[in-house]
Parts: sequence; C-alpha cells; structure tokens
Amino acid sequence: MSMGIGKMVVMDVGAANAVVGVSGRGVVLREPSAIMLQAQTMRILAVGDEAWKALERVPDNIVAARPLAQGFGGCDPNVLEAVLGFLLKKACAGGKFVRPRAVLSVPSCATTYSRRVLADAAVQCGCSLAANGVVLVDETLAHAVGMGLWRRSGYSAALVVGARCCQAAVFSDGELALSRCVYSQTPILGAGGDALDAAVVEFFERECGLVVGTEYAERIKRAVGVSAGSAGEVVPPPGCKLSAAQVAEGARAAMSAPIERLAAMFGELLEDASREFGEAALSEIASGGVMLSGGGAQLKGLDAMLGDRFKMQFALAERPFDDAADGMLEMVQSGRIPALSMEEG
Repeated sequence: MSMGIGKMVVMDVGAANAVVGVSGRGVVLREPSAIMLQAQTMRILAVGDEAWKALERVPDNIVAARPLAQGFGGCDPNVLEAVLGFLLKKACAGGKFVRPRAVLSVPSCATTYSRRVLADAAVQCGCSLAANGVVLVDETLAHAVGMGLWRRSGYSAALVVGARCCQAAVFSDGELALSRCVYSQTPILGAGGDALDAAVVEFFERECGLVVGTEYAERIKRAVGVSAGSAGEVVPPPGCKLSAAQVAEGARAAMSAPIERLAAMFGELLEDASREFGEAALSEIASGGVMLSGGGAQLKGLDAMLGDRFKMQFALAERPFDDAADGMLEMVQSGRIPALSMEEG
C-alpha cells in the first residue's frame, strides 16, 4: 500500500506499555497501558503513568488495571477508546492535527475481530475518518523495520518479547515470510514478561507462603535473569526465610517454564523456515544473527541462553521499546505501508 508523506501518528500499544510517534518528530510519548476507573460507575479517572502508579495501591472503590492484557478483542471498546484517545491527545498536544491519519501495530496472531476493534476505537477516539485514515500493520514487521531488517538482503529473523504476546518471524529480503506467535490470556501459561512475573509470584507463594505484588516480582525478574550467577540486587521480601542466593536460584528455576515456551516457539519457526526455504535459509539467518526486541527481550542473559541453544548469535536491539514505533515512522516516511486486511481470509 502506498501513502503520500504527511503528518501521521503511529501507535504501538501493547499489554504493558504504549509508544507513540509523530512523523517528522519521531517518538514523542511512552506511557504504561494502564487505566484507573471508579468501581461503581466505571468512570475513567486516569490513564497511563498516573494509573500505573495506582495499580497495587488503590482503595476498594477504585479499579486500576491493564485493560489490554486480554488483547484488543478482549478489551471493553469504551476503555480501549479512552486509552487511545489519551495517547492521541497527549502526543498531539500543541500540534495542529485535525483527525490525524494513524498507523497502529497489531500482533501477528491478532484475529480479524481484534483488528476491527482496534481500528474502530482509533476512529472513535479522533483519528481520521477518511479511507485508509487508520491503517494496521504487523507488529513483528514494524519491529524488524525499526531494527533495519527491511534493508537486509537474504533471510533474517527477529524475536519480539512482549508482556503477553511473543512473536518470531523470518524475513526474506526484508519482507515478512513466516511468523510464529505465542499468547495466553492466563499469564502463568504464557511466555512473555507477564508469564515470568507470574512464575516469580507463584514461587514465593509456594516456597515461602507469601503473596508478593507484581512490582516486586518485576524487580526480582530483572535482577535474576536467566543465567546462573550471583544473587545480584535480590532482596528477599519481609517474612521470607530464604537467603538472597536461594531466592535467586528459586526464581530463576521458576522462570524456566515460560522461557522454554519462548525458545520452543522460535525453534518451531526455524523448523518451518527449513521446510519452506531449505537449510541455506537457516545458514543465512545464523550468519546474520537474530535480532531481539520488545521490553521482555532485555531479560538478563536471554540473548546468550538462546544463542547457546540454537547455535547462532542473538543481539538485543538498541531501542527495544521503540523499535515498532520507529519502524512505522520509517514506513510512513518511505510511503510504503504494508497494511493488514480487515477482512476474513
């Protein structure tokens, strides 16, 4: 699909975080995908940073949540519209946009229904009503473009680790050739950042009889990572009888299940590529290395662990949080936007 170059907004809205860019200005906004509501009336009180800070510290009459954790299709349309509207208004503050055109990323495994829900919410919150005023693109491709794979000849591969959705893809001369996705509405059964947090929470409940919040679990996850070593910055929670080293070892072991699901998904992608394109494609991927992107890709030791397993180099992108937005901005600049269909097919 070709579009003329003009002022456009790009949005990469994930289960945990949202990144927004404006053509000609670059990335202008990074906010948590959180919302705070009045429990009885469901009136929206806050979105983004303010709501995120309240996630684990709200009174009974307030509901704070990450509404996109269940995907676009599982989100209340009014809430989704509120989140997108907040991002659009904040990103365009001081600008002269009147119903701007928008490009939004969606996971490769998103259903047609989910795509329509997102596109409708974008129009309702103030994006352009014109034909092709709201365009959806594959999130994995957006990350790949942001990492420069669009300009790489031959076969290449990328692995995107999000909070709930993890995606992997093979590209041929920069074009999306194959993709795999693992997603679970139940965090403990997933492979992304939420699954790792849930595994740490479950570890403390099982081994220590303690209920810890996701904010603490996130800190432990970041400190421990996936490679064996010192306890680092681990501080056991009050009431825990385990040492820092025992907490590090136990949390790392607990996270092995979602990490294994992530690795298995990538392994299946390589098997698909081998069947579809032959062993030469795998050799090209191995020689060029696999790019890692997404917030979850920053997990300590993940690149080395995957490299050892698949006997190829994995390299973390320079801007793993922003790659998808960067990629969509490059699509806009080039005038070449590979739009996804809204039709069944």
